[in-house]
Amino acid sequence: MLNMLKPRTSGMRGLISVLLAISMLGIIATAVAMWSDSLKLQSTIRTGDVDIRFGGSPVTADNEPFLPEPKDIGKCLAELKEIQDEEEVVRDNYPQWGSNAGNNDLELNITLVNVYPSYQCKVNNVFVENSGTVPVKILVKFVLPPNAVCTLHLDPIFGPVYDCDMDGDGDLDLNIWGSFVTTNGTQIDPGHFKTFTVEMHVKQGAPENATFSLELLLIGIQWNEFPS
Repeated sequence: MLNMLKPRTSGMRGLISVLLAISMLGIIATAVAMWSDSLKLQSTIRTGDVDIRFGGSPVTADNEPFLPEPKDIGKCLAELKEIQDEEEVVRDNYPQWGSNAGNNDLELNITLVNVYPSYQCKVNNVFVENSGTVPVKILVKFVLPPNAVCTLHLDPIFGPVYDCDMDGDGDLDLNIWGSFVTTNGTQIDPGHFKTFTVEMHVKQGAPENATFSLELLLIGIQWNEFPS
């Protein structure tokens, strides 16, 4: 009788194994058939621009020697005007800080006429404005004619002063100073501005009938790229 029960028990075990296998297949099939979803991150990037410009209405004041009596001989003229290729001037002379904003800005032009040793000129009421969208720091540089040299010293009265030999003869021709010197390194945020002055003094070494030209560049540099 015991022998007769063995086949039935073995059959039950086989049936259980089959049912377990079918159940596992069902679980696997359910996992394969699960729905899926995904997300996409879309980013829009708009870059800013670095742009500065001059503003204001330049006002000049000259100081002619008073002894033996004052004479209205020399003239100091200043105006904001559009000068072509100013961006090219920067790129040619300071390529590492060159600008590509375009030639559409006003420039400050200062002209001294019929001046002589001891003549002084001061330009007021001008400013440099950050007209871009990125904070900038101002880098002040000169573009000088060949053989000209300007050196900076600290005067106890006027502060930082440039002594300039404009013709390379070893004699000083001009002193140049003003708050434009301390504008160097100043940070200007978008929409803000920094006023400054430019002053000049004709030295004893200046020759007669001479015409000197120089360019003072104010270069706006992205604030975190300013040279240390």
